[in-house]
Amino acid sequence: MLGSLFLNITKLSSLEINLSSNNIGIQEVSILTSMIGKCSSLKTLELILDRNKCGDEGVSKISSNLVNSINFEKLKLSLHHNKIGQEGIADLTSGMNKCSSLIMLTLQIDFQAIGQQGISILCSHLVQLKKLTKLVLKENYKNTPACLNMKSKLLKLCTRLVNIEFKRS
Repeated sequence: MLGSLFLNITKLSSLEINLSSNNIGIQEVSILTSMIGKCSSLKTLELILDRNKCGDEGVSKISSNLVNSINFEKLKLSLHHNKIGQEGIADLTSGMNKCSSLIMLTLQIDFQAIGQQGISILCSHLVQLKKLTKLVLKENYKNTPACLNMKSKLLKLCTRLVNIEFKRS
């Protein structure tokens, strides 16, 4: 059913999908992001998959099917309460490195088990987004030393980054 929804909309430039609290798992994420990835004109995507069952493998599918195949300018991924760990964050952010046109990124990754190492991984990948001018991170590590260090490091390394926000959900 999902595939048929995307047959005639390959010329979309902007898309917002909210599938929060729908028991979305790895297979559904794979199908959905594969279909979205075929929208070659898509420049703005807001994908809200909060409170589902994506996990690390689902986030890896998001990265490989979606993020790696489209040159977004604006991307909002809301993935809170999806049991994502360090591996998922690494896969997701390493895929984003290939989004060479990305200027605005909002990542909502709160209530995950990414830990201090996950924050370091996130930072190391985000600094490679050379056109990024605005970054909004919504997560549950807002006041930790690692987050403060990440903000400082991102601002130093991303010379075009003029706005970085840490928001509590």
